[in-house]
Amino acid sequence: MSNPLTEAKYTKRVITTHPKQDADAYSVSEFTQTQCFTTPLTTTGLVTDLQTHWQYYKQVLIQLPTTDTQILHNGKGKVTLKTHNRSNSKLHTKIDKKYLVPRTAPFLHRLGITTSQGEVKKSMYGKYRQINKFVEILSTTFNQGDLSDLKLYDFGCGKGYLTMAIHHYLRAQGHDGIETIGIDLKESVIESNRAIVAESGLDNLTFTYSDINQIEMDRGSVLIALHACDIATDIALHKGIKSQAKYIIASPCCHKQVRKSMSHHVITQPITQHGILLERQAEILTDTIRCLLLESAGYRTDIFEFVSTEHTSKNLMIRAVYTGNKKDNTERIALLKSIFTLSEPQYLEQLLMDR
Repeated sequence: MSNPLTEAKYTKRVITTHPKQDADAYSVSEFTQTQCFTTPLTTTGLVTDLQTHWQYYKQVLIQLPTTDTQILHNGKGKVTLKTHNRSNSKLHTKIDKKYLVPRTAPFLHRLGITTSQGEVKKSMYGKYRQINKFVEILSTTFNQGDLSDLKLYDFGCGKGYLTMAIHHYLRAQGHDGIETIGIDLKESVIESNRAIVAESGLDNLTFTYSDINQIEMDRGSVLIALHACDIATDIALHKGIKSQAKYIIASPCCHKQVRKSMSHHVITQPITQHGILLERQAEILTDTIRCLLLESAGYRTDIFEFVSTEHTSKNLMIRAVYTGNKKDNTERIALLKSIFTLSEPQYLEQLLMDR
């Protein structure tokens, strides 16, 4: 469903089948200008969904194995139906059609995501969707003019799923000058990643065993830090700010530093007296201050859900694009620290004070 009328909540809605999967028969992806939300859909739910939403879009395209059907709606009650026979009766599956990283990519098999025949393993569909969601986010974030001879640093790369995926995608798009470096403290993981890279023919992709503090980034690069624990996220963000990285993509994890620094205030005590709410408030406060500090350093920032909570509860992503337009957020940060009576600065703030 596309070309929305004013009443539509989303710019586009895509409903697809789940091939070779025992879960719900369909899934629906709903797109805004900056986000995509995907949820499962039963067969019964499909009928209700179509009846509810089709009227809010000027164009609905239905693809079946042998026909394409268009429903054209002018928003004033006139509806036109057009049906065309498909020249190729083999309908592309959701995986073949939608995903930016094809299931036939050699590194996916060596990572255990696909079979030797290039089919996604049933137990790995979630990981495969997560990989493609990450690539989709970066592909819509990057300015194509910035991608010539760009260098990407992935701090805390782990098994390299996402590192290899974005590198494979960018190279497949013709950006041969891209250089990607995955960094992690687990030597065994790095050795495994290096072997997969060699077997998969991923040129200009290297994995390095190193402490994040020992890495010096080239100016104007891309920084990726997904699920770097606690202040490791702040260290990574600081690296990006210091090197004036063009793009910073971070998925924060374990907000312990601010949580330990918070104390009960008469205003916030109804929240902070509950352990789970204290933890969530610490997460919100930490990431809010991080975004404000990035804005102060000249970045346009936003924060959004990366993947569904069914895959991980740590599903927020901070995206920062360097513009050079610095905002003075000193008073806003000071007010937040005062309200939540922080006994010390947030760690990224400390690092920026010391530079």
